[in-house]
Order: sequence, then structure tokens, then C-alpha cells
Amino acid sequence: MKNRYKVLTVVVLVIAFAFVFAACGGESFDPTELQNELNELKGKYGELQTKHDALQTELNTAKTDLNGAIADKQSKIDALQSDVTAKQTQINKLLADGTAAQEDIDFLQTELNDKQAQLNQLYDELTKTQSDLSSLESALFIYKSILIGDWDGQNSTYTASNRVRAGLRYIELGEYPCNYVGDTLNTALTNAYNGGGLAAAATGKSYTSNSSTTSGTYTPKTSPEYLYNGQKYVRVSILSYGDSYPFSTGTNNGASGTIHWFKVEPIKWLVMNWDALPKSINPYGTGADAAFKLVAAELITAGVPFGATGVTLWENSVVRTFLNETFYNEAFDAVTRGKIAATSVPNNTTTTNSTDGDGTATTDKVYLPSYYEVFNASGTYNKVFDTFAKRPGVLTDFAIANYAFMGSTSNTSSYYRMGCWCLRSASSSSNVRSVYAGGSDDYVSPILLHYGLRPACALALS
Repeated sequence: MKNRYKVLTVVVLVIAFAFVFAACGGESFDPTELQNELNELKGKYGELQTKHDALQTELNTAKTDLNGAIADKQSKIDALQSDVTAKQTQINKLLADGTAAQEDIDFLQTELNDKQAQLNQLYDELTKTQSDLSSLESALFIYKSILIGDWDGQNSTYTASNRVRAGLRYIELGEYPCNYVGDTLNTALTNAYNGGGLAAAATGKSYTSNSSTTSGTYTPKTSPEYLYNGQKYVRVSILSYGDSYPFSTGTNNGASGTIHWFKVEPIKWLVMNWDALPKSINPYGTGADAAFKLVAAELITAGVPFGATGVTLWENSVVRTFLNETFYNEAFDAVTRGKIAATSVPNNTTTTNSTDGDGTATTDKVYLPSYYEVFNASGTYNKVFDTFAKRPGVLTDFAIANYAFMGSTSNTSSYYRMGCWCLRSASSSSNVRSVYAGGSDDYVSPILLHYGLRPACALALS
């Protein structure tokens, strides 16, 4: 839809220019040809959208069918396994009694062998069906990843800062608590929870994020996930840096200890290496990279210190452990985890400040951007952080509930819903590099909890 509007805008501008040109003495211009071209483009776009929708439906139907086949085969296996066990018990009893004719025992043994053969065949079929399902899930995964959109804040948790990231590409990957559910649903969920109606709706999953203290010592607490009317939500006793910070709905977050519910939603990631992707994804890509290089579009959470007092190196930081263990396992399912590539993460001296020390390079699945990558705007990060206006980090509602600092509560301010976020760059002066709410660089103590997290990762295309 956005692309169609872009085409329309360009055509209108061209037509307007043509009329001005003609009025100034240029050759007359007939817009009919351009209008025909526009109509043709609209038709092609509609065809592509129809094919996309049909393929998505086909893949989803196939996945449903495979899941049904797996359940059916598992049921048959369970029944056959019960028969096999019963036959073996019967044979063992006859052998123990010593009174049965050998031909009776042989007959039972033949039946047992036949049942076992059927069981083995079902196991083979089940394995193949599970393999087919895994392949289909991979196809769905990559297919969804390729459906890249232009990031302009649409469907995000903020509105005032749409201009900050206009034109950047993004994909959705994994899921995490994000938006406050709104006052009406918050009351309904709270009542259902207090009345015991959600006890059986717990999914068994939880999200470990904010600290339960502001002392600088990380004391993590978990927020269990519940299924309600087909959607997933988490209940959070918030840790509030500011009592009057607005959620995306306009409701203030309130004081620490206030109970709020948040919806679990797909995480949006900005694509840092769009120009280097294969032509199958970007028709103008160089194909130099075999993975999406991604950074979270928003500050997904806060309340996790970089490290304990005196710990300023990424390699032994608290936040590195949190991202590569806790966040990695909670945000991504098994299929996604299998596609997130291990990345060699350098921790070298920046070019602008000699107090940033050299740390050991690490290999990580999830990591934080570095000072050099953000403020020098080099390499694959260039399109994401190449201007001052692109560097501020917008807070999700969940981050606000996890002790994040907000630059301004006024929706007319350029600091509105902007938070500070931590980088992985170390400092020899017992501080770590960070990005302030307005986009400038800053040094902060590693024990601070109000700086948000904006993870990065690489998603393999194979």
C-alpha cells in the first residue's frame, strides 16, 4: 500500500512539473501515457498482493495439515505401542507358566512382530512428517522475513517521532512484551487474574527483565505469560523511573508496584545491511552478505545494568549474559534460534576518545551496538545511524515499565518517548558509552538501570 502511494506521489509531481514546463514555453505534455503506466503499475501491484496472500494461505494450510498428520500418527503409535506391550506381556506370561504349546507362543510372536513392524513404519512416517513440517516452518520463516517494509513508525509504540527513521527497512523477528493493553483490557485481565480465571491460561513461558530494585544490584524478576482470548499477555509489577511517563495509549505508568498488563508482540528490527543483501531480497543488493544484520527498532526493555561496580568490559558484563541467555531464549522460538548466526563482535578502541579501552573480541548471538558503529556511522550501520536525528531510541511501553528514563513527556518535544540506551563500548574510567535521549553520546556508570537496551543480531538467510 505504501509503495502504491509513493508511485502515485511521484506521478503527480511529474505531471505538475510538466504543466509548469508547458506554461513556461516548453512543449505541451499529455499525461495520458503516464496515467496508463500508473494504471498498469497498480494492476501489477494488485497481482503481486493477490499472489502473496494466496501463498501465505497455502503455506498456513499446509502447516495445519502437517500438524494434523503428526497428531494422527502419534495417536496410532500410542495405540500400537499399547498392543505391542500387551502382546509381549502375554508371551512372557505363557513362557513363565511353561504350559502353553509352542505353536501358540509362535503365533503370538508373529502377531507381535507384525505389530512392531507397523510401529516402526509409523515412526518412520512420523519422522518424515516432522521433517516436512520443519522444512515448511523454515520456508514460512524466510518468506515472512523477506516481506520487508519501510520503517516509518507505523504500528509502533510512538507517533511524534515518525520522522526519525523514515525510509529504513525492517522485519519482524521473535516476540516480546511491548504495548500497554489499555485501561479497559487492563481491568478485565486484572479481574480475571484476581478471580483465578487465568490460572489455567498460563502458557508456561515468562519474561525475565526488569530489576526489582533501584540500588544498582541486578535482582531480576519474571513476568509470566497468559493466554486470553487468543492473545498473549504478561502481568508486570512495574519499576517506575518517573510516575507520570505516558504509555502509547496516553495512560501514565504510575508509581512502582502498579500492576499493568502488556501484550506480547513481534519485535521490529531495522535492517542495517539492506544494500548488501542478495538480489532475491533487494533487487539492487550486491549479495555481499548472507545474513540480515539487524538492530531493534525500539528500546525493548530497561532495568538491566551493564555490569556490577567496576565491570565495564562487554566480555564479562551482566547485560551480555542477559542478552545471550535470558533474552535469546525468551524472545525467540527454537526455529528462530536455529537461524540466528553467531557473530564475531569486536570491542576495539573508538577513533574519538582514547579512554575507550580495548576489550577482547567475543562471539555472540545477540549483542549491543558499539560507539564506533553508531557515532561513526560506518559500514552496515550507515543507513541506520548516519544522522543525528536517527540515533535517539524510542521506548516501548514495556521498557517504561522496567525503569527506563524518558527524555520528555510532552508530545510536542523531540525528546518525547525517547530513552537513553547503552552501547557495548568499554571505558578505562569505569564508565560505558551510551546514547542520550536526544541522540548525543554519553558516559554512564555500568550499574545504572534506567538505560534501555537495543539489541542487535544477525539472521542467516540459508
